[in-house]
Amino acid sequence: MVSWRVLESADKGFPSRIPYADFKQRYKVLNASVIPEGQFMDNKKASEKLLGSIDVPHDEYRFGHTKMFFKAGLLGTLEEMRDAKLASLVTMTQAICHGFLIRREFV
Repeated sequence: MVSWRVLESADKGFPSRIPYADFKQRYKVLNASVIPEGQFMDNKKASEKLLGSIDVPHDEYRFGHTKMFFKAGLLGTLEEMRDAKLASLVTMTQAICHGFLIRREFV
């Protein structure tokens, strides 16, 4: 059953939606320093801080009670940013491992 608020938000130009916990888990990689590791932070507050720290126009998203709403195309942009960040992290890890193995050969 679809709630009236969901239909209302889709009519206002926010067709994509994602729960706060899912957003936090999926996009934390974009700026992990915003969300402290050892402390509890509400998923909504963490998502707000994370999205505020990323270079995304504020009129492209809205916060609901349990979900975040995005204008068309913004989730695609966030996915591209996430893919680029993950690719750079994998490349960095490979470079560190390669450097370690090369240095180990000479010792």
